[in-house]
Parts: sequence; C-alpha cells; structure tokens
Amino acid sequence: KGFGLSYSLQPQRYLDRNFESSELAETTVSLLYHEAMELKKNRKPLKALELFHQVVEEDPYHFGSLNAIAEIHLEQGKYDVALDYVKKVLLVDTYQADANFFAGNIYQAMGNDLEALEAYGWAARSMEYRAAAFMEMGGIFIKGADNQQAKNYLKKSLKFNSDNLLARHLLAVAHRKM
Repeated sequence: KGFGLSYSLQPQRYLDRNFESSELAETTVSLLYHEAMELKKNRKPLKALELFHQVVEEDPYHFGSLNAIAEIHLEQGKYDVALDYVKKVLLVDTYQADANFFAGNIYQAMGNDLEALEAYGWAARSMEYRAAAFMEMGGIFIKGADNQQAKNYLKKSLKFNSDNLLARHLLAVAHRKM
C-alpha cells in the first residue's frame, strides 16, 4: 500500500471506443459540410471552398456553407462576393446571427459604417456575437467621433466579456478623446 498505489485482482475494464464500421459511409451534405469545416479550421480555404460549393449545389440554402463561403471571401478581401453569399442567407432569415456578423464585418471593410452598425445590431442579439458586435459598434462610433456612444457600446461589450482587451483599449481611446 505504499506510495498511494492500489492493486486489484479484478480485470481492468476498458471502454469500447471502436467506431470502425465495415459499411462505407454514404457521402451526405452533412458529411461534406463537416469535412469542409475541418479543412477551413486547418487553414485550407481553397479546398474548403470546393466542398462548401458542393454542399450548396445539393442544398442551395445551407446557411452554414453560405456563411463559411462568405467568411473565406471576406478573409481574401473579396467583399462584393462575400456580401452576395451573406445576402442569400439574410434573404431567408433576416435575423441569422452569423450572417449579420459577417455582413457587419464586410460593410465595415467596405467603409459603409451605417450598414455595418445595422448588421452588428442584429448580430448582438445572439449571445455568440454580443460582445464582439458591441465592440465593433464602439469602434465605429470612435471613428465617427461620437465618443459617448462609443463608450456605451464598449461598456456593453465588456459587460458580456470582461476579458476583451481590444474593447478595453478602445474604451481607453474613447476616454482620451473626450
């Protein structure tokens, strides 16, 4: 019993984690989307785009794929193309948080702050994007020299993510400008 070790005559039980199957998995939209997301996460956007497009061919309104295609085009600086994909999602669901957040990013990159504020406002209704959307809105208000509004949105952002260093930095900038 030394050193806190114990011994048992009972055989050790192992978890059955064998998920191999003799059947070949049928390629479905869901599997294609999953594979595309894995490629995107592994920074292989061109290969991911091919698979996302295959998903959209099968399901023209697959929101996840449309948003992912828009995000990749946004990262490549192809704002008009990205906006087309986001608008396809928003045409069906105006309140879709992912699409609204990407739309805000696209509009902001294009210099259209009014549209960006509108899109971020809708995205902020989702817990997933609330802190980030409020922070982006605060940044837009700093650019527009409305430091009081900037401070309001940056404080809201920090309320939902107190560890957001960029929001803290922007709040300091807004305080300095007053």
